[in-house]
Amino acid sequence: MTWKRALFISFAGLAAGLIAAAGCPAFEAGDVQRTKIFKKCPNCDLSGAFIANETLNGAQLQGAKMTGANLYYTALNGAHLSGADMRGANLSHTAMGEASLSGANLTGANVSESNLSGADMTKADLTRVNLTGANLTGVNLTGANMTGARLMRTNLRGANLKGANLTGARLTDARLIDADLTGAILTGAMMDEAVWVDGKICREGSTGSCR
Repeated sequence: MTWKRALFISFAGLAAGLIAAAGCPAFEAGDVQRTKIFKKCPNCDLSGAFIANETLNGAQLQGAKMTGANLYYTALNGAHLSGADMRGANLSHTAMGEASLSGANLTGANVSESNLSGADMTKADLTRVNLTGANLTGVNLTGANMTGARLMRTNLRGANLKGANLTGARLTDARLIDADLTGAILTGAMMDEAVWVDGKICREGSTGSCR
């Protein structure tokens, strides 16, 4: 390899690294502090921030930018997160009971093993979200987009799923007792061993409907 070629490869690698770094989400340090101390930072920038193991019950974070943020094991009970951009965020093992998430974007987020009982997720974007093992008892998911969502072992007892789009969702071993599925789209949804609204256990291979 000639020195010119080696120099070119070196500069190309450096340029690629700078471009990648520029594309990484960057939070505002002041916004992170306001969130932790005052629990009030609507429309602020928390993208890529590390806010794990915090107690943020009742926090006012409406419209906040939280893409790629790490909030696992954080308490957000009763938090105001309507319209928040939480794409790709790590929300596993969080407590978000009674939280307001209407219109929030959680595309590709990890919300596994979390408690969202009684939360308002009306018209939220839950495309490809991971809700494995989560507690969604009594959650309002009216009009939510849950295309490709992972809902294995998820407790949806009494949830309002009117008009929700569950196309291609994985509902294996999910609990749907007393859930309202009026107008819900279930095309391609996998329901092996799921417990249906009437308590019936769906047979293996149930897709699009409980058989």
